[in-house]
Amino acid sequence: MKSTRLFNFYLRYVIKPTQLAGVIPMRKLNRLVQYLVAYLPPPNFVTITPISEPEVKGEWISATGASNSSQILFYIHGGGYFFGSPQTHRGFTSRISQNTGLNVFSLGYRLAPDNPVSSAVTDAVEGYRWLLNQGYKPNDIIFGGDSAGGGLTLLALQKIKVLDLPMPKAAFCLSPFTDMSTDGGSMLSNAKHDPFVHPKAIRFLAKVHASHYNGNTKHPEISPAYGSFKGLPPLMIQVSNTEILLDCSAMVVEKARQEGVSVEYNVWHQTPHAFSVFASFLPEAKKGLQEITTFIQNQFATNKA
Repeated sequence: MKSTRLFNFYLRYVIKPTQLAGVIPMRKLNRLVQYLVAYLPPPNFVTITPISEPEVKGEWISATGASNSSQILFYIHGGGYFFGSPQTHRGFTSRISQNTGLNVFSLGYRLAPDNPVSSAVTDAVEGYRWLLNQGYKPNDIIFGGDSAGGGLTLLALQKIKVLDLPMPKAAFCLSPFTDMSTDGGSMLSNAKHDPFVHPKAIRFLAKVHASHYNGNTKHPEISPAYGSFKGLPPLMIQVSNTEILLDCSAMVVEKARQEGVSVEYNVWHQTPHAFSVFASFLPEAKKGLQEITTFIQNQFATNKA
C-alpha cells in the first residue's frame, strides 16, 4: 500500500542511516527519546498504571472495555537491548489491549551498554515470577515481544525452563533478534532490501553484547536460536521477507519444530521490521495486529476446551 511504501522510504533514508553511531551517541539518543515520550499522552482509550517495585518495573495497560479476567499479556519491548521502554511502545501495547480485550503488563528492563543481556533476562524472569505471585496462573499468561524483545522473550522462556518454573500459555515474537552471529544468509541478501535495520548496526550491537561472552556471538545466553526449545509453549513468529533478520526467525522455526514445539510462522511481503508495532497508522500493521490477536484468542480458547 502507498502508506507503507512512504513509510519504508522514510525509514530507509532517515532512520536507517542514523543507526551508524557508537555507544555514547546511542545512549544520548535513547535519553532524548525517553525525554520526548515522557511528554506524550497515552492514547485516550487506555488507562496506564505504573509499577515500580524492587523485583519488577513496568506498567499495566488497560484499554477501555478490557476484561478484568485472569488472562493477561506480558509484553517485552524491542530496541536492540539499547533502546526502548514501556513508554515508547504504548502505541502498540494500547492497541493490543484494545484488540484482545485483555490487560497488558509491559516490562521495563535494564539496558545496554550499562548492563549485559543476562540482566534483561533476569528482569524478564523476575517479572514473570512477580505475575505468578500476584495470583496469575501460567496458563493464563501469554508472552510477546518485538525485535530484541522477541529474542528476550525466547531467552526468558529458555531460562524459565532451566529454572523449572511453569511455562506460560504461549508466546508471539515479532521479527525477533535471535542470532547475533550475523552470518551470511538474509543479513547479506536483504542488506539493501531492508528499509529499517542496517547490517552494520546489528554487527555493532552483537559485538557489544558478545563482549560479555568472550566474543562468542552464538552463545545461547544472547542468541536463543542456539539454545534448546524442547518443552517451550506454542509460538507465533511474524516477520517480513525483506528483513536482514529474516533468518533469525527461520532458524527458530526450524529448530523449535524439530524439538516438538508448535510454531505458527507468518512471513509478510515487503513490510518493515516489526511492522505490527506501527498499527496506529500502517494498514498492513493493523492486519498484522489482527493476526496476533487471532493467535492469542485461539491459544486462550484451548483453556475452555
